[in-house]
Amino acid sequence: GNLEDEVASNKKQISTLETDTGKLKEESESNKKIISRFETYRTKLKEEADSNNISIEKLTMDNRNLENKDASNKKQITTLETAHRKLKEEAKSDEQQISTLETIQSKLKEEAVSDKKHIATLETDITKLKEEADSNNISIKKLTTDNRNLENEVASEKEQISKLETAQTKLKEE
Repeated sequence: GNLEDEVASNKKQISTLETDTGKLKEESESNKKIISRFETYRTKLKEEADSNNISIEKLTMDNRNLENKDASNKKQITTLETAHRKLKEEAKSDEQQISTLETIQSKLKEEAVSDKKHIATLETDITKLKEEADSNNISIKKLTTDNRNLENEVASEKEQISKLETAQTKLKEE
């Protein structure tokens, strides 16, 4: 009887263990599925992380490029501002030069007006002097003619004197 009880007890235990084993197998299958899902999820997360790292590297490079461009732009702006300042100074200098030239031009115009008046006066003087010279030429011609006439008269009188002296000498000899 004792053995029979033990066998019955063992059978019960075996049945319980088989039931437990079945449950554990199901649980194990369920856990394997869960683990598989987690591994898939982990793979996806890794891919995402890799993709994010690539994006971060790209953004870092883009950022560096933008910083370089910004630095280059700042240099260009500085250069342009310097050029602008120089051009402003040149413009101011040009304005002063223009003002100076306008003043000189104005003075030269006044001088030109004064010179024209002076020229007009000189032309009047020249005309008067020409008239005087013409008048003097007429006087010189007249005096030359008078002089020639007088020389002829003197020559004629000398001749007459010479004749008279000859006649006088002859008379003295007689």
